[in-house]
Amino acid sequence: MHLKKAPISCLQAFPDPSQPSLITSDCQQLILKVNSKWSDNSALSSLVELIRQSLSLFPSTSLKHIPRTANIEAHVLAREALRHDEDCM
Repeated sequence: MHLKKAPISCLQAFPDPSQPSLITSDCQQLILKVNSKWSDNSALSSLVELIRQSLSLFPSTSLKHIPRTANIEAHVLAREALRHDEDCM
């Protein structure tokens, strides 16, 4: 579940509403749920709602799925950030 925090961490890294225009993730299920117009009733529903609310602050930002093989560097950085976050707790 920690890896699913990465899109939120990414949004928080851009305090300027003019940034970013695109956020990519290798978590296809999460991207599909966030981009859906339907209400999410899955185990991820609270995370999906939080991401949707956060994205509302960035009206020109879109989410896109990319395969993990195309996202290796970002995946490594996200894991390092999560480890750092856990060290701070």
